[in-house]
Amino acid sequence: MTGSSQVTAVDPIFAKTTLVEPFLRSEGQSDKNLGSATGFFFEYNQQLYLITNRHVLVDESKAHYPDHVRLRLHGRNNLTEVVQVEIPLVTNGSRRWIEHQQPGVDVAAVPLPTTRLKEAGTILSFGAADLVPGDVVLGWAQDVVVVGYPLGFYDDVFNLPIMRRATVASAYGVPFRGEPRFLIDAQLHEGTSESPVVSAPQTMIQRGSNMTLSTRPTSFLLGVHSASLSLVMQSREGDGAGDPQEQLEPLGLSVVWYARLIEEMLAHGTR
Repeated sequence: MTGSSQVTAVDPIFAKTTLVEPFLRSEGQSDKNLGSATGFFFEYNQQLYLITNRHVLVDESKAHYPDHVRLRLHGRNNLTEVVQVEIPLVTNGSRRWIEHQQPGVDVAAVPLPTTRLKEAGTILSFGAADLVPGDVVLGWAQDVVVVGYPLGFYDDVFNLPIMRRATVASAYGVPFRGEPRFLIDAQLHEGTSESPVVSAPQTMIQRGSNMTLSTRPTSFLLGVHSASLSLVMQSREGDGAGDPQEQLEPLGLSVVWYARLIEEMLAHGTR
């Protein structure tokens, strides 16, 4: 298998997701890498956007203020061809990304130079057609897939992300604890925050009270992974007579913001 056929042979979701590396540029110094994360492409009104978590672009609590990100795209010829592009986050002192109008939603969108990027490499994107239709019912313990770059790990020869299996752990469609998000049951690492969460491909789809058979396996974009959850627990060391110590107990659960927030953000969000 050679040429562009390599790029189109893998599942399209691999070309919808990208490694995101935030950088800070200082005059007279080389760019400082501030970590790695995941992002994915979403097209809205013929404009291409990078969707990621807000905390990748700015995190006031950690003094995290990158001024540009680097993306790794697939080239047009084969999977080993990588096109690296730099996207500014700040222009003339003003931020370029868009945030959801509801405070606390950890999702952001960066407008991309659509024509230039599509000419430079192979880019596929999610869109409105990938969102869950209003009549589709997702069952309890729905299988989902999280696509991303755990701790920056991925197939760096072919520039392909890692897929992790998970299941929906809270009532899908119900805002968990009043916020527009749901939980998944998964052991995930840093770097997979910002990942797209999609339903596992299936041919049997429940629409209302009816089961329908699709002609091909279908999956939907369910949301944007944000963070893993832990509980603060009190413990006593040794004989238990000392002062209680606080420790974090991982729950094996992760937060996912509903995908519908993306279009809401692009239509009504703030910069």
